[in-house]
Amino acid sequence: MTKGDKLKLCFHGIAVTPHTVLESEVGSDISVFITPENIRDAGPADPAVLVYQIEDQVENVSDFSERTTVVSDPANAWLDPVFVPLADDDLVSLDEVGFDDLAVQVITSSGFARGEKLLLRWAATTQSGEVVEHSEEQPITRLGIQSFQIPNPIVLASACGQVQVDYLRTKADGKQDRSEIYIFTLQGKTLRLPAPWITDAVGGTLDPALSRTVVLCGPDTRIKKGFRVTLTWAGTSASGRPHLYQTYRDVSDQLVGQAIAFSVTAKDIAPLIRGRSMSPMRPVMPL
Repeated sequence: MTKGDKLKLCFHGIAVTPHTVLESEVGSDISVFITPENIRDAGPADPAVLVYQIEDQVENVSDFSERTTVVSDPANAWLDPVFVPLADDDLVSLDEVGFDDLAVQVITSSGFARGEKLLLRWAATTQSGEVVEHSEEQPITRLGIQSFQIPNPIVLASACGQVQVDYLRTKADGKQDRSEIYIFTLQGKTLRLPAPWITDAVGGTLDPALSRTVVLCGPDTRIKKGFRVTLTWAGTSASGRPHLYQTYRDVSDQLVGQAIAFSVTAKDIAPLIRGRSMSPMRPVMPL
């Protein structure tokens, strides 16, 4: 750290007022005051998670620090936190998530009643400081486990970052209470699919006189039944004019584990004579 850097501390999901590093503090321990309001807003937690980042004077932001944990126990009695099955030691890997939604569960076996409503709240802060939020409300139809599915695009947008999840319960009489906040780290890189293969291309060149060519996507074990694969055929002509063609196929039982074929006709080949084309495959999404 250097003079003028900002130390941004987060107390169990609650941002503490940033501290600007003084010249006298460089190379020394720095004390940051966590207010009673910060502690109350974070709620009870065992453990409460503390992490920080450093932002320099040109707004470059560091990775999140290693975690420190403490027991935080304000007087309020809050509901138990959510459970994330894929979390291992408060860490979720994108390799484990893949292209699936992420399950978040609320245990409703004790103290809950049918007909009550649960509002799940997801807030992620990425390394760059972007905030990704998502919420979903469900009624309790039976007691035991209430399962929420965080859409895959929300999960991918939240990486790499710190994610905090809690829920708000609304009782039949309209009274509300909330859960403790569960915080975990979402790490890894967005998974890429293998590049499409243009079957008639030779040395990266495609004969513009072709009446038709086939583009193969996959195979890839992550592509499952019910997913939709979108092919984008885009490029520029010799004069620089852009051309775009898109199509998709829904994955059936017969296509699982197979290369998925797309036909591209002369209508979309000819405009790119002496030009350049690219054929990315959009990340697979559940329907």
